Amino acid sequence: MTSVSNRPISQPLLLAWCGWLLASLLLHLMLAGAGAFEVREGLIQPIQRMLQSVMIGLVVIWPTWRLSQAHRDEGEWHVLSNWLCLVLVLQVTIWPLRYLIGQSDALGWSVQRTWVIDLTFVAWSWLVAAWVRLGVRRGTPAARSIVLVIIILLLLAGPLVATWTRRPEIGAISPYVSLWRLADPYVRLETAVEVSRSAGVAVLGIAVWMLGRDAGGGGHPADPTL
Repeated sequence: MTSVSNRPISQPLLLAWCGWLLASLLLHLMLAGAGAFEVREGLIQPIQRMLQSVMIGLVVIWPTWRLSQAHRDEGEWHVLSNWLCLVLVLQVTIWPLRYLIGQSDALGWSVQRTWVIDLTFVAWSWLVAAWVRLGVRRGTPAARSIVLVIIILLLLAGPLVATWTRRPEIGAISPYVSLWRLADPYVRLETAVEVSRSAGVAVLGIAVWMLGRDAGGGGHPADPTL
């Protein structure tokens, strides 16, 4: 039997994440009504909203919960393993959606489009995980609060700048705007642009993670169940 200290993710967090994924799908399908199933196009907006809800859980709710913990994690294992488990569980949700919305560019999600959607989730959640790691590493309540504010600003930067400059294309920097566009099979997929954008976000996450490793300092040992 695996000891508690070797668990990569706590059971309550895993159950909460699975519940969030299931609730996000069922809620938006129910809100769309039975008419959404009469034509394939009727499922597009419910799935778009569902993906945005999933992103909120991954890059807002999880960081808020993790940064609210009183302990301090000196190692990298817990934040990294939490993020990895959340992303792996997410795969069980994203890929089956192809069978619900369609499996070709003409009628739904191609494999390429699904990979790009998946990469958007992975890149942005990795960037957020790196900031969470930095906040946990710093340890003080003030540092955690500042990190959470930074995360929120990063997520809102695209829409805010787009509104301020009146250039809506800048809003694509936001993961919420990107997911809305990518989930619509009638929007042309620019794979190179989307992959480059996600790669840039991932590289930024690596830089923040390295900054977290240099933060150093003492503190209380981590709660092994988190």
